[in-house]
Amino acid sequence: MTSARPLPRDAAAGKWLGLRRHFLVIGAQRSGTTWLYRNLGRHPDIWLPPVKELHFFDRAPRYPSPSHHASPPGWKRLSLILSLMLAAAPNRRMVLQHVKFWLWCRAAEAGAWPAFWFSVGYPFATIDANWYRHLFALGGEKITGDLTPAYSLLTEEDVAVVRELLPEARIVMVLRNPIERAWSHFKLECRMTGIRVDDVWAASHFLGRPDVFMRGDYASVLPRWRRHFGRDGVHVAYYDNLLQDPEGFFRGILDFLGAHSDLDIGFGDLRRRVNQSAPVQIPDEIRTALAGQYLESLRELCRIEPGRPEVWLREAEACIAPASADGR
Repeated sequence: MTSARPLPRDAAAGKWLGLRRHFLVIGAQRSGTTWLYRNLGRHPDIWLPPVKELHFFDRAPRYPSPSHHASPPGWKRLSLILSLMLAAAPNRRMVLQHVKFWLWCRAAEAGAWPAFWFSVGYPFATIDANWYRHLFALGGEKITGDLTPAYSLLTEEDVAVVRELLPEARIVMVLRNPIERAWSHFKLECRMTGIRVDDVWAASHFLGRPDVFMRGDYASVLPRWRRHFGRDGVHVAYYDNLLQDPEGFFRGILDFLGAHSDLDIGFGDLRRRVNQSAPVQIPDEIRTALAGQYLESLRELCRIEPGRPEVWLREAEACIAPASADGR
């Protein structure tokens, strides 16, 4: 990330947004957040926007956010959107998500017309704290949520802005073995851009990017958010538990959010995988490189969050040991 200006401090910054029952899912990317969005969206106590990732709090130019929030409102933003629709596949996919957002209208439901006009006006709206407040006002008395895994990249200064605007927000972060998370991230990049998943050079280049590393550097992310929201205000869940016991994983998050955790209320199959990447195993040389990259971060994570991360650390150390022996 560049050292560009920080998150815009809107005229409304420093003022409570009035969202008493609001939560943020801040990551980690490729750790079941799409599964979580789909299932939380089915819960009768919870209201979510029609697009999973709003990228509101990471809209500053310094962040690699796939949104147009930092662009000026009006025809310039609209022309940018139209130009991106003619660009590469990942941009078209991203823009289609926003088109879905603008054209969102459920005419058969109460309150659909306010949602429709709000959405259609997006290209011409000033994306500030008032915009965010008005969006989630559509949720009425329900618990509302913003699931944007890229919020894990927010700086200390910008997490403080989040705290100013949402002092009562509940924070959820799902942790996945950072080595497996990074490889899944690369496979997603391959799917979106056409890169061959067996291209070791491309994998090494992509996985060496600072923003890719930061998404798995939980030892930096968790303390940053806990400093502002407290340890009790940040719920840590594990992707491994989602795979092994999705009902228990989901119930734990519902309890934390204050939602009814009776799972006999019409959910679909919680064991159904969503947004799954291709089943291509990580090459040994890439795994070893990632193990070395994350080793110190994992050691620190084990200190502040013992338990499951200790398994990840042992696996990383076991991966590095043969390479070290070969180098002697």
